[in-house]
Amino acid sequence: MRLKKIADGYEKVAAIVCKWLGYIIGVWFFILLLALTYQVVARFILNNSASWTEELASYSLVWIVMIGISIGIFEFAIPRVEVVINYLPAKVQVALELLVDCLCCVFFYIMIRYGFTMSIKMLPQRISSLHITVTYMYLSIPIGGVFNLFFTIGHILQNICKFKYHNIAPSQAADGIGGVD
Repeated sequence: MRLKKIADGYEKVAAIVCKWLGYIIGVWFFILLLALTYQVVARFILNNSASWTEELASYSLVWIVMIGISIGIFEFAIPRVEVVINYLPAKVQVALELLVDCLCCVFFYIMIRYGFTMSIKMLPQRISSLHITVTYMYLSIPIGGVFNLFFTIGHILQNICKFKYHNIAPSQAADGIGGVD
């Protein structure tokens, strides 16, 4: 039962983190909206296109996607193929879910490690229109990877509890942390 308490506590913390990530995405969407609005006004009303707005919009979109994936993982809203899995016993479904989550953790670790390496290597390279380093865009990869890993660990804890305490209903076998009702 101690593991169940840890998993429940982890899920509460993950819900708070997910809520704050939603706020961050809201800010990025606002930045994206401002940049694109300015671009339209500058191009069609002022007849002077600003090159920095396109760059800012692109990089904002990259951050929105990387953080949005993390929220999708928390809410278990990532698309998946369940044709074969649905015909397996509930315990086997949970075991396969654990295997997939462990493989995802390996991928997220690689994403974090090489994302930071790539970010550091890009430090001298600058975005001419924004006068900032490209590192800020590349940092979205490892930061998104950290949140992806964090939420996937929550899935693993929940699935271990389901597997260990045998409280698996066939309809719950695929439900993860956060769950979508």
